[in-house]
Amino acid sequence: MAAGIRMRDYKSQAERMSKEQRKQVGIKRITAYCIAESLKTKLLASFLKREHNFGPRVFDEALYAMYHLPLLPGYGSNSNIHSSGLSSGEYP
Repeated sequence: MAAGIRMRDYKSQAERMSKEQRKQVGIKRITAYCIAESLKTKLLASFLKREHNFGPRVFDEALYAMYHLPLLPGYGSNSNIHSSGLSSGEYP
């Protein structure tokens, strides 16, 4: 165990599946990044909503930001890209 990081002792059903099985069932890929020790979460969430065109979700100490393809050019000098938003059949 690394410096205060607690790892789970079990794997979820999706983690036990092969890549082909996950694709067959329709489980989409999620990528998560740890980018800093601390962030001003409320300020970051408002920036992402304003500049990247989506509403990030905060769960516990994590901020989840779901981008929808295609990525579009940014609105100004503060952002290079923004999300295209939800299509009609998707949910947040």
